[in-house]
Amino acid sequence: MPHLFSKSWSVNLLCTICLAYPSCKPNDKTQKVDLTIASTALKSGCYQLIINEDTALMKMNVSGDRVSGDLNYNRKEKDRNTGTFSGTVLKDTLDVMYSFMSEGIVSHRQIRLLHINDNFAEGYGELFVSGDTAFFKHPYALQFETNHLFKNIKCP
Repeated sequence: MPHLFSKSWSVNLLCTICLAYPSCKPNDKTQKVDLTIASTALKSGCYQLIINEDTALMKMNVSGDRVSGDLNYNRKEKDRNTGTFSGTVLKDTLDVMYSFMSEGIVSHRQIRLLHINDNFAEGYGELFVSGDTAFFKHPYALQFETNHLFKNIKCP
């Protein structure tokens, strides 16, 4: 029976350690990986969404991490929503409260817009309503409509 600390057992253990842990010091081929999220700087301007005969126009003003503006939805065969929004810029996402008039009633709704290549995708998710205000139940688990974007346009 071989002894636990025999020469061949020690050599096998040493080879296993060397293969499993090649080196603890960095070599010249090591590259640093930048894990920061790159996003294009947000800028004030106008954005238009067109889905068949439904349209929306957003005029946005950006000042640091604050954003505000006008947002009007014109949906075919539905009442028009006309209102304003204000909120914050969270990296590549706008988190705003939209106050609008529809059918003569003022309502408020949370909106999240993802900034994609100088355009915006609107976020959708489950809502809960408190009084005249609708909030996202899970604001960090939204689905963004990337097939229909608010596209940057020249302001009318």
